[in-house]
Amino acid sequence: MILKQLSIDREIIPFFLYYVFCFMSVAFIFTFVNIYFYQIGFSISQIGLLTALGPMISIATQPLWGIISDKTNKHVVLMLVLIGSAIMSLVISLGTSFIFLIITLVLYWAFATSPMPLGDAITLEYIEGKSVKYSSIRVVGAVSFGGISAVSGLLLGGDISRIFYYNALFLLLTALVVFFMPRDKNKVRIKPPKEKSGFSQIAELLKNKVIMYVYLSSFVYGLSMAFLFNFIGLRLTEIGAHEGQVGIAGFVAAFSEIPTFIIIERFVKRKPEYLLMFSSFFLSLRMFILFIGDTIALIYFSQVLQGLSFIIHLYICIVLLHKHSPPHLKSTVQTIHAMIRMGIGALLGGLGGGVLAQYIGIQNVFLILSIFVFATCFVFPGVLIASHKIKNNTN
Repeated sequence: MILKQLSIDREIIPFFLYYVFCFMSVAFIFTFVNIYFYQIGFSISQIGLLTALGPMISIATQPLWGIISDKTNKHVVLMLVLIGSAIMSLVISLGTSFIFLIITLVLYWAFATSPMPLGDAITLEYIEGKSVKYSSIRVVGAVSFGGISAVSGLLLGGDISRIFYYNALFLLLTALVVFFMPRDKNKVRIKPPKEKSGFSQIAELLKNKVIMYVYLSSFVYGLSMAFLFNFIGLRLTEIGAHEGQVGIAGFVAAFSEIPTFIIIERFVKRKPEYLLMFSSFFLSLRMFILFIGDTIALIYFSQVLQGLSFIIHLYICIVLLHKHSPPHLKSTVQTIHAMIRMGIGALLGGLGGGVLAQYIGIQNVFLILSIFVFATCFVFPGVLIASHKIKNNTN
């Protein structure tokens, strides 16, 4: 299907390559950075603090980059954040002191949290009305993430500090691809109303019930997935896994996303709120497996649920936000979503989860999150939907 679409519209190729290189860059940082911190001598609570810096900084920078992107040149802004991320990734590798890492990570995440939502906004805007589907483009990200994760142990060669060099390399390749992305000249650039400031328009945006529902659900997901992404590597090392086996865990999760992307377009227009609940059930199950899992094989099985638990939710959120946002706020609505999911939610999941894990253990935190996700994203929406149906039938 993907190859057929490529042969029809060659201008789409840079969008595919964007997700290839962008996800390759993400694979090294998300999979190994906390193991790197652990190996250079930091405690779990210190790792939690370093992990929290990205979400903390994104709370301020995500809306800012979104507003700048919507008001200026989206492609130039995207290249800027990618190049800035690459430079700071190389700087991080130059020192190992706690204070040095705090300073450099703050600067790194000021750029590095924005490429994905900004890239999503550009991609969705360009393909709108075209035959190619977002799922067909986004799936190559899963393939590239999984592929690079599978060989990451060999690429690192026992030197985990190389993650920063590979991260910088793929970020620069992503920036190069953005330069060749086509601009749709047939689409008229819609400017925001002059009488309203950017933040006034954001306030108006938040009045939309669908957008608010997506944001609240994404907050819970951001909190939970942040802890999972940040500490699953350490969970594996607790039961004796080495770097190569940690990389394979990322490979398993990424390739579990592929079947989801193949079929998701058939369901995206049918009761999206049910799909969000469906994915939440599997995230809760995944967390519970990480709680009881005492073998590498069982942890790998939890990673198989990545497509059902994470990708369905993220995909539906991105599509719903694009659909329900005004034309002049397409980038802003995605970066606010990233701020809530990867900023506020992930801040609590990384920092709070790290502190909690210091006292009760990583394993027990997964149990707490399993119950939390099940109650807030599955049971609670289910009760609301059921009560609404009963009310309508009564009337």
